[in-house]
Amino acid sequence: MLDNQFVYEIPAQFFNMAYLKLLVRQLQFERVQGLAKHHRRVADDPYLLSVQQRVPVLSDLFNIYTLEPGKGLPIHTDANRQCALNIPISGTEQSITSFYSSDSNITSVYNEKLIVNEITSQVVPVFSYTLSVPSLIDNSVPHSVQVYGTAPRVTISWSIQDGVTMTEAKETFIKALGNV
Repeated sequence: MLDNQFVYEIPAQFFNMAYLKLLVRQLQFERVQGLAKHHRRVADDPYLLSVQQRVPVLSDLFNIYTLEPGKGLPIHTDANRQCALNIPISGTEQSITSFYSSDSNITSVYNEKLIVNEITSQVVPVFSYTLSVPSLIDNSVPHSVQVYGTAPRVTISWSIQDGVTMTEAKETFIKALGNV
C-alpha cells in the first residue's frame, strides 16, 4: 500500500465498496437543498455514519465528483480542507493525480465554481499516482487531476474535519484499521 507525504492508501476491505458504488449511483445526480451540487450529508446514510464513528476525523459532508473524459482539474489546493478520503467508484483507472512543489511562495486565485485555489505560480511535478483504492490525500499540496480514456471518473471525496492535518488523519485511520 502506498504511504508517502501525499497519499496514504487504505485497504478497500475497510469499506463496503459494493454498497458505496450503489449509493453513488443513487445519489450522483440528486441535489441536496442548501448544499453545493456535489455535497451530500453523512447523516442521511446509516452506513456512512458507521464509518464516521470508526474514523471520527471524517466530516459531516462528503462529495460526489464526476470528471468527464478528457477533462480534469487544474493545479490547485482545495479550499476549506487540508485533506480528504478519496474513494474510487468508477473510471479512476484512466486518470492521474499529480502533486507539485515550488522553490518559492506559491500563489493562487480562488475559483468559486470549482471551490479550489488555482495555483498561479510556477510549480514542478514531484509525484503522480492513479486512484485505485480508497486513499487519504493531502489537499493542502498543489495537485491536479487529468482524466484519460472514454469513461467519466467518479469518486467520493470525504473531507477530513477542519484543523486536522494529514498526519493526524493518517494516525486516526491506522488506529481504526487496527480495530477491524
